[in-house]
This record gives sequence, C-alpha cells and structure tokens, in this order.
Amino acid sequence: MKATTNDDVWQLASSVGVFLFFALMLSAPSGYSYGASLLLLSSVAFIAISAVATLKSRKLRKNGVLLDGSMKPGRLAPLSIEDKIIVYALLSVFLAAVLVFFVHGNSLSTLDQSSRCVLAIVMLFFLLKIPPRLAFMWAGLVAGTLSAAGVAAWQIYVLAIPRATGFVTSAVPFGNEALTMGMLCAAGMFWAGTQGAYARHWRLALFVGVLAGVYCSQASGTRGGWVALLPVFALFCTAFFTRSNMPKAGAALAVVAVAALALYHAQPNNSIEIRYQEAVSEIDNYLLRRDVATSIGGRLEAWRGAGLSVPERPLLGWGYVEYRHELERLVSRKELDPFVLTLVNTHNNYIEVLVFQGLIGLAALLALYAATFCLFCKRLRAPDKTVRVLALCGASLVVSFFVFGLTHVILGRNNGITFFLVTLVIVWASMRHQERVSQRQASSHIS
Repeated sequence: MKATTNDDVWQLASSVGVFLFFALMLSAPSGYSYGASLLLLSSVAFIAISAVATLKSRKLRKNGVLLDGSMKPGRLAPLSIEDKIIVYALLSVFLAAVLVFFVHGNSLSTLDQSSRCVLAIVMLFFLLKIPPRLAFMWAGLVAGTLSAAGVAAWQIYVLAIPRATGFVTSAVPFGNEALTMGMLCAAGMFWAGTQGAYARHWRLALFVGVLAGVYCSQASGTRGGWVALLPVFALFCTAFFTRSNMPKAGAALAVVAVAALALYHAQPNNSIEIRYQEAVSEIDNYLLRRDVATSIGGRLEAWRGAGLSVPERPLLGWGYVEYRHELERLVSRKELDPFVLTLVNTHNNYIEVLVFQGLIGLAALLALYAATFCLFCKRLRAPDKTVRVLALCGASLVVSFFVFGLTHVILGRNNGITFFLVTLVIVWASMRHQERVSQRQASSHIS
C-alpha cells in the first residue's frame, strides 16, 4: 500500500477544489465561491508553508547543518517565460484598475472584480506545483452542466420562468457560462480516449455534459453566446480534424447536431427562434424610430452615449459619478434618450472598460485575451493528446469570453470574472504539468 505524502494531501485539496468549482458554479447560490475559496485557501497555505520551510532550511544551512530529504522544503514550481507572461498580463489588468481608482477617486468597490486577477495569480503559483487530477475537473464539469440543466428545467417547466437564470445574476451569464462548460466537455471527449477501459464511460458522461450545456444555453435564451460557437468550432477543427479522422469527426458532429435540434424543438414556443426574431425587430425599430425601450435598442443607445463621451477622456476614462453626470447632461440637451439613465452598464465589456478605464484599461484587457489565446493556440497541434485537449479548452474559454463581452459586461460580475480567471489558471496549470510529464516520458524513451 502506497504511503500518503504531503503532495498527495495537497493534490487532493487541489482536485476537490476544482471539482466543487465547476460542479456548483451555476446550480447553487454563490456556487462559484466554494471551490474557488478552497483553492485560494489551499494556495495561500501552501505558499506560506513553503516560504517558512525555505527560510528555516536557509538558516540551518547557514549554521552548517546538512539537510536530509525529509527536511528539505517543498518549493514552488519555477516559472517559465510563458507563465510569467500570464502573470504580468493578469497583474496589468489589476494595476490599470488601481491607477484609475486613484485618478478618479472611485469607491473601493470598483476594485472588486479586478482584484481577482491577483487572487488568480496566487492560485496559479499553487496549481503549477500541485495540479488537480484531470478526472476531477472533467467530473466537475459534467456535474456542473447536469445540475445547471436540472435547475433550468425546474425554472422553465415548474416555475414557468420565461428564461432560465440558474443561481447567477441573470439569464445571460447563466447561458454563456453553461455553454462554455458544455464546450469544455466536448473537448474532454477527446481526452476520454486516453482512459483505456474507462474511455466509453467518460465519453458518454462528457457527451451528456455537452447536451446539458447546450440545453442551458437554449433555456436561457441568451443570443450572444451562440455567436461564439463558430470560432470555437474552428479551434476544434484546428486541433483534431485530419483527413484520416474526418469520417468519424463528421459522424460525431452529426450526432451533436441532431441532439441539439431535438433540444431546440423541445423548448416551449421555440424560444431560440423567438429570440432571433426579437433581435431583428429590435434592431429595425432602433434604426427606423430610435426605439430604445428594448434589450438591443437600449444597448445601441448606451453605446452611442459612450461614443459621445469617450473622446472627451480617452486615456483614463471617466469616474463613475462623473460619467453619470455626463449622461444626464447629454440627456438634458436631448442628445440621448433618457432611457440610458435606467441602464446599469453599457452592455459591452470593451466599451465599459474604455469608458471607465480609458485606453490604458482596454489595452490591458485585450493584452490578457491576446496573450493567453496565443499561448494556448501554440499547442493546438501538440503531439501529446492531453496537452492538445487542454490547449483547446483554454483557447475556447478565451475566445468565448471575448465574444460574450461584445454584448454583455461578462467580466463585470463576480461570477463571470471568477469563472473566467479560475478556469484559465486551472487549465493552464494542468496543461503545463502534462507538458512536463510528456517531456519526461520522451526523455526516458530516448535514454
């Protein structure tokens, strides 16, 4: 029987934290916080213990004491250049928010979302050294999509709520995040092939996760999320489609398409078609009659207001109170419809950052997206299948959230930015660990 080591205990904490993060994300009140809190506490504890052990060992060495293996401290994994790029990109988003916080005299609460970038860095240090077992991640994703689908069905068919919202702020983040989890399950189906005798079981479970994620997206009636499917499909093709596997890939796509159509027709009153027709009508009404009292009409008017305001302060943007006064001024001069004063934000992540953090904040956000996307895409054709799957997961996450941000301030809510950042560091750290394993195996074969 294998003895339990300290690393085993830490890895159990890492794995359970990842499982709970995904499993409870959408189906429990503040569901994103439980797994994330466990990961953060484990990260802080591990880093603190490692630091104390390192200081003690240095003191003993200074006194001429020879350390045996049991006394040597566990060290954090050395950061590669790519790891540092991600750390710097996350840090730049936080520092941009801190800069405008002092310049505009904003309230401390305006640093809430961006401060999570620092917490993500702490988790990254821990996960690079103690990555979760991948089975826990995939199981968490399946459990998360299934539990979310159960909540969505309950809200639609029992409570008769028109659009499922789960236990997050609204239907939009619920649908987008569930769809993203479904995409990750789809990528996981390729990983399932590496699981030997359990491959069929994992494929079936992950396929059900895909369907559950698609169902949640449909039940939420979230239109913006559907746009992300095309670039994600292109990433899947890049990672796994070849001439030799094209027949199997086509068959798999056909199965998914049939299942998605079945779910589409199972929706009451064909909600997807209704939402599409509403979008076309709302755009026409805004262009022809400046009708702003609709979902899309209100967004377009808010974007127009930002277009009038941003040129006044392009570099660092507006303070929150000042921008409210500017909108009121534009409304009083009849340059904007009063409806914009009822909106809580601009409904566009990039315009929102540009308005309140200027070009500096927008550059930091786009740099985070660009850096992480490029680093994941570098590995979309990696020889190790698990590395390739995790690269696909990371690239799909980044491109999906980039698209979601076009019509929703997805990173402006706790659940949205927590989902993005924690998933990002989980996938990156897991991928880097698998790369090291693959390299060691290759070296042992050569020797």
